Amino acid sequence: MKELIKKELNKFSLEPSLIDNFIESVSEGLNQNGIEIWINTIKSFSNSQTSRIIIKNIIEETPAILRSIPQSQYLEWVKQCYRISEVSEDLSITYVNATTGVIENLKPRHLLDWGNIGLSLYRSSKNSTSLVNNFFKYSPSLCLKLNYEELEILNDTLKRISTRSISFSIKILDWVLKISSIAPSDLTSWNRVINLVSKKLIKDFEEIFTILAENADVINENKTFLNLLSLVIDDNPQILKQFIKNSIQIFNSEFNKDRSYQDQLKKVIEKTNCEEILLFSKNYLEMRNKISQDKFKLWFDNSSVQSNSNEKGFFSLENQKSKDLFNDLTFSVDLDIEREILKLYCCALSGSDLAVQSSSVMVDKEIGWFNPELATTEGTTIFLPESIKKFNKKDKNFSWLKVIATHQVGHIEFGTFRFNLHSESCYFKNLRNEIYSDLEKNNKEITDMTNFFKFFDDAKLAQDIFSIFEAFRVDQKIIKKYLGIKNSFLEVQNECLEGRPKISSLPAREQLLELLIRFSLNDLNQKVAKNLQSSFAKLLNILIILKRNGSKVEDTAEATLRAYKILKEIKNLPEGNFDEFPYDLNAEQDFNDDDFESLTEFFKSQGVEILPEEIKDIQESEEFENSEQIDQSVGQEDYNSPQEVEFWGEFKPELSQLLYEMSSSEAEFSEEGDLTDLSQEQLEEMLKDSVEESISDEDDQVSESDITQNLEDALNDMQMDRSDDDQSKFADKFDHFDEDGKSLEAIEDNQYLYDEWDFRDETYKKNWCLVNEKTIGEGDLVYYEETLEKYSDIVKDIKKQFELINPETYRKIKRLQDGEEQDLDLTVEAMIDLRSGITPSEKLYWRRNKVERSIAVAFLLDMSASTAEAIDDSTSQSDEWSAPSDPEKYMEWLRKRRSQGFRRSYKRIVDVEKEGLILLLDALETLGDKYGIFGFSGYGRENVEYYTIKDLDEKFSSTIPKRIDRISPLHATRMGPAVRHCASKLMQTDERSKFIFLISDGRPQDRGYSREGVEKEYAVNDTKKALLEAKKQGITTFCLTVDKEGHDYMKSMMDDLSYEVLDDISSLPLRIPQLYKNLTSN
Repeated sequence: MKELIKKELNKFSLEPSLIDNFIESVSEGLNQNGIEIWINTIKSFSNSQTSRIIIKNIIEETPAILRSIPQSQYLEWVKQCYRISEVSEDLSITYVNATTGVIENLKPRHLLDWGNIGLSLYRSSKNSTSLVNNFFKYSPSLCLKLNYEELEILNDTLKRISTRSISFSIKILDWVLKISSIAPSDLTSWNRVINLVSKKLIKDFEEIFTILAENADVINENKTFLNLLSLVIDDNPQILKQFIKNSIQIFNSEFNKDRSYQDQLKKVIEKTNCEEILLFSKNYLEMRNKISQDKFKLWFDNSSVQSNSNEKGFFSLENQKSKDLFNDLTFSVDLDIEREILKLYCCALSGSDLAVQSSSVMVDKEIGWFNPELATTEGTTIFLPESIKKFNKKDKNFSWLKVIATHQVGHIEFGTFRFNLHSESCYFKNLRNEIYSDLEKNNKEITDMTNFFKFFDDAKLAQDIFSIFEAFRVDQKIIKKYLGIKNSFLEVQNECLEGRPKISSLPAREQLLELLIRFSLNDLNQKVAKNLQSSFAKLLNILIILKRNGSKVEDTAEATLRAYKILKEIKNLPEGNFDEFPYDLNAEQDFNDDDFESLTEFFKSQGVEILPEEIKDIQESEEFENSEQIDQSVGQEDYNSPQEVEFWGEFKPELSQLLYEMSSSEAEFSEEGDLTDLSQEQLEEMLKDSVEESISDEDDQVSESDITQNLEDALNDMQMDRSDDDQSKFADKFDHFDEDGKSLEAIEDNQYLYDEWDFRDETYKKNWCLVNEKTIGEGDLVYYEETLEKYSDIVKDIKKQFELINPETYRKIKRLQDGEEQDLDLTVEAMIDLRSGITPSEKLYWRRNKVERSIAVAFLLDMSASTAEAIDDSTSQSDEWSAPSDPEKYMEWLRKRRSQGFRRSYKRIVDVEKEGLILLLDALETLGDKYGIFGFSGYGRENVEYYTIKDLDEKFSSTIPKRIDRISPLHATRMGPAVRHCASKLMQTDERSKFIFLISDGRPQDRGYSREGVEKEYAVNDTKKALLEAKKQGITTFCLTVDKEGHDYMKSMMDDLSYEVLDDISSLPLRIPQLYKNLTSN
């Protein structure tokens, strides 16, 4: 028998020593029948070089294997080597080589089962071979920590995921191997977790696995959490993804040092429902940030987890017991917690439906407000600091928050923003009209407040006076009307006196303003410089009049005029020699307005002073020594605004009146066009003195031009949303949905649901996008008329070209037995046939058949934020042209784009789009085609905005050009649902030929418009699918893009559909009519 084995083995050119070792092992481990079976199995292998390697490896491994398993199992193992070689000889080699390592840790009875489960992963593909190969190759390492049952669990995961993505299964296996080396003790737990995820959350598996893999190091350090994951997946799989994200954030924070989160989480998971588990993980950091560890433990120990009750909302502070206990444990008062009660309070005081927001919301808009720690308002929303921690008693902090909110409501309730330049004051002679009549009426500004501050050479000083006087007036009215808050008001006023500058450290004008502030805060103990006592007495006489019951904001304006004259007549120089001042609260009895009869003359004479920048020139002139006309301002200290009064907040009278009038549709120029029609120069002039002081203290990140552009965008947004029933016209616009959430619902009549194509799953996400259709607001006809005048010659040419289309609709029909006349070519052909002995055709006539145009076209316009790009800004970098696809980075990009400060003297992409539409309108009316003009934008799948500029069945009127004027850059570009909705509208028409003419400036993108947040292909593939859906419905689509990099994605997105990338953006207005003619004439 040995000779027989040798004879067989010599065929494979093996080393003699290897053959001898094998024969020795076989002789001891196999009987004669077994040897015959072995030889027959070996003969079954092919004669390939790879098979020889397999047999050689079997012979090498046999001695070790025979020592570990009985004869029968060994023979079955050899047969399995052969079966695997029939599938793939390379796999068989890996299987043989891995066996010795596996058998050292796996029970012998599982050896064949291990081979079978590995082979079960095979799917007849290259990637599949790699997966099986790696499974066998990694098994010796994995079996060090996984028993056979756990190996089966891993195999189950790989098999399930491989049906969706074999390459991702390979990634999983590679990662599992990595875990086996860096955290072998956790391998079993990880194996079970990913298997449960594959079973319960197969659609989200890739995303969840990626999150887990990227944060494996952190999770391995929190082993209790790793074990708890299985419990969460088993009972509450729907919360898993957000729960993991919340927990990882906690693990990476300073509050995870004591590991208490995991212990408390375990109790929450064991005792409560999925909602409470998610709330606990979501709110944990916020809670821990507000109270100490011991206090948090005390609060947690009083939860339903400890009491075994069924209380809900404990961990979100919706439960009253939880809220009361937590508030008792912390001194701070947080806006998020108190928002609702403060909203009710503010609405009750004002009688208006006011919203309450964090001050940071207004600051983030970058339109002129800078301090998130100060309260403010723009007439519709009360903006308050996010948290108050001034005192170590909660009731004092709440009292402070209530007082600063009341002061802001007072501005609304007592009419600060309803200031009218021409309205009568109650207690002063109305000098404003006299002064205004002497100013240039042609220089009409944005608001009455802005016109008023134009009276003053030193607008900053005037605004400071007005702010102090108006704050005093509002506070006095609040204290008189709402006696219940009087004590709190007086306490807050007293607190605001702390830290104020010493009077003696200030120059004269600033001393007087500081004294007025201190008086407004009930400080009646300040000494006053002797040289300033007379002036201060006059100022107090004016200020105290504003305490009267009937005082209005117009009284504040008149008081400001008089106080300004007093202060301007005082040199801003240091003053000493302080003495007691007789504060008299009845001083208004001594006020005599006749003292200010010369006020009009004073304001007329403004401007004769030598400006500070001129002083140096005068000093350097030869006549300087002899000059006696140096203005009093020479040598004075520069004027600086007073230190802010914290509870008065950040007061911006001009900006606030502008936004208030916009939101309440009370624009001063509503007959001539609303406020968004104002020029950039007007906006900049208004902002010049309003924000320059604040900007000087800020980084160079935000410039005056930045703020101007942002304010302009904000006004456009408010105009677009004016028809919406929004609680706050200036609050954040969108409530964001989880992109991985459920299907949406259409609640309103103007809302429409559409599926979205997931190219990775090759399936539709049902009812995934919500399109909100609305009619765009109206501007005026000026833009339309100016555009037609600008392109007057071209308009005539376009119209002529379109008129020529009609004759082309007559088609010549040949080869008729009867018709208009004989066809010469056919007649010649018949004569040739006749002479050739062929019977000629009798169909020798032709006639023209009239073909009626039956066309419906929908122009779909991209109104995304990127269309604000200035087309002639040569300094723009190419990488700024396309927005990033990562949704979070996109919002940063959007803010940057809006703060770029492009002047409106530059032409933007959206402007040339609008011009192209205007040039087309007149020609289309001549042609008679049915057409509609629509725009789209939005942010998120639940906020796809679809604007109607002209509906398909709407007749042309002056309203249409007015709507075109209102087209402006908005938000993002979720193109798929916009195309689907456009196609749906077209399909409701009866025309035979239907077209979608899509005009865009870049690739489709939006928050969450990708499977994993950064995948550009997702948006492109969904748009492509939408266009192909339209094609199946018989709609011809054409896309015109001005994106210079458009070829990169248009080839994929448009597939075999027509498109054009326009290199020269300025040619867009002319190109649109040309393309339309070509598109509809074919």
